[in-house]
Amino acid sequence: MTLQKITLDLPENIYIRLQHAAQATKQPLDQVIPRAVQMGSPPGWDDIPAEYQADLPALERLDDGSLWRIVRSRHTHTDVDAYQDLLDKNREGTISDAERQELRALRGRIRSVYAPKSPCGRLAQVARA
Repeated sequence: MTLQKITLDLPENIYIRLQHAAQATKQPLDQVIPRAVQMGSPPGWDDIPAEYQADLPALERLDDGSLWRIVRSRHTHTDVDAYQDLLDKNREGTISDAERQELRALRGRIRSVYAPKSPCGRLAQVARA
């Protein structure tokens, strides 16, 4: 990996936090800072499954509150229970055509909530830091 040298102005409280981390881990500050940047960086596009990459630019433009609302959104227990029941029937081969359609619909609704959560949560954490 090629390293790039940069000059960076940090707020004092961030610098002190990094300095404390370096002292606590007995590592030089110049090793702690790149790790902190790596941990706080948004996920790389290549790390996101292809089917969700199209959603990422829109998520990156959302404000912190909107990101956290997506991360904290939940399905009702009824939806999750019905989805699990239909998955079980599908696995057992006892699912009807109507139930298969319902399974597809539930899968779409559940994915629409859970799919953006991982990158969305990461972006919210980065924005909050």
